[in-house]
Amino acid sequence: MKAKTILPLVLILSGCGANDDGGILASSSGLSGSWISDCQEFTDQYNEGSFVGSFTWEEEFYSDEIDSSMRIYDDENCQGNPIITKKMMGSFDLGDKFTDESGVEGQKINFHYESENVVGSHPNIDTVNLGMPTPSIYLDIFYIDGTNLYYGDYLTGSGITERPTRLDLEYPYRKR
Repeated sequence: MKAKTILPLVLILSGCGANDDGGILASSSGLSGSWISDCQEFTDQYNEGSFVGSFTWEEEFYSDEIDSSMRIYDDENCQGNPIITKKMMGSFDLGDKFTDESGVEGQKINFHYESENVVGSHPNIDTVNLGMPTPSIYLDIFYIDGTNLYYGDYLTGSGITERPTRLDLEYPYRKR
């Protein structure tokens, strides 16, 4: 089942661990490597009803850095080549352990997006407001269950001004 997502309220992924200088490393938290979301429905909220397609997010964690890529497709199944790819680069750090509203224990994470690169375009998609603006800080929570990574439910906290309070266990990112 696909989730209907209105952008720019898009879930963002994250991860971490500890390095020699006191920072956090992806490997110690289990986040190291690549994670990809399931295919989801895309609707551009800035041009309401003008484009409906699909998208995936891919997160790549290494040391204390993250690359987040959103790929938008012109079909409903994320098939073929994406018509737009937005890649955001930055760093992340971990916070305290966190128990969400339903009792699942995760961990707080902060993403610090510093730069972006957009490839492709579509006349009915606003690429300026696609995903997270850069530079920006995004507050989130995460939980890893085997090869599935879950982030906070953006309906319980925007991520920009407040951290989500509940994990979204319906839409996993899968370890690649």
